[in-house]
Amino acid sequence: MTAAKMHSLGIHTGADLKGRSLTELTHHFGKAGNYYYKIARAEDDRPVEANRVRKSIGAETSFAQDLSDVGQMLQELEQVAQIVEQRLEQHETRGRTLTLKVKFSDYHQITRSKTMLAPKA
Repeated sequence: MTAAKMHSLGIHTGADLKGRSLTELTHHFGKAGNYYYKIARAEDDRPVEANRVRKSIGAETSFAQDLSDVGQMLQELEQVAQIVEQRLEQHETRGRTLTLKVKFSDYHQITRSKTMLAPKA
């Protein structure tokens, strides 16, 4: 809802958001407008939680050129999956949701997630 409202107001980037006044943002978004105003200006007075509980474990890799061969993609994905598996073992944990994010050289990205009812062994 908020993203659609921002887009309807012509706000598509952080620079667009930064160009709006506090009055305008609070008019359209209420108390959240104050948060949007500050965050667009890198003002965040929330305390840093250095020792918070880890919520995700992941791995990623980048390629100089976009991959187009499915076999190569699967081979690379297998390597990334093995890294995640090792990290899960190191943290003695399991997960229920697996997310795959693919980002292209033009920064377009697609994300797919699958959540299981129970963690996989």
